Amino acid sequence: MSYLCVVLHRVWSVTVQCALETSYWTGFNHFVIWGSVVFYFVFMLIFYSELFGYSFMGTATMLMATSTFWLTMLLGVALLLIPVVLCKLYLYETEPSLADKVRTPS
Repeated sequence: MSYLCVVLHRVWSVTVQCALETSYWTGFNHFVIWGSVVFYFVFMLIFYSELFGYSFMGTATMLMATSTFWLTMLLGVALLLIPVVLCKLYLYETEPSLADKVRTPS
């Protein structure tokens, strides 16, 4: 179960990081970014179901039914994104790009 939890943390944190990096949203961006998360959850539910006869049947369903998993998911993603956000803020303050300079009033 811990492997599934770690992988889901990484999938969510990378997806949210891609969403933070995206500056112009289109329908295709929404489809790809949020569709990848939905696809991964559906894949895990199907892969750990009785359909494949995998030795860890029902693991994903049992794990996703607990509130501890969702709290861990939220805290884990937040902790993984803190360095990324702090780095972006530091670069914005110390070395702003031309677009950043245009956005801020002088």
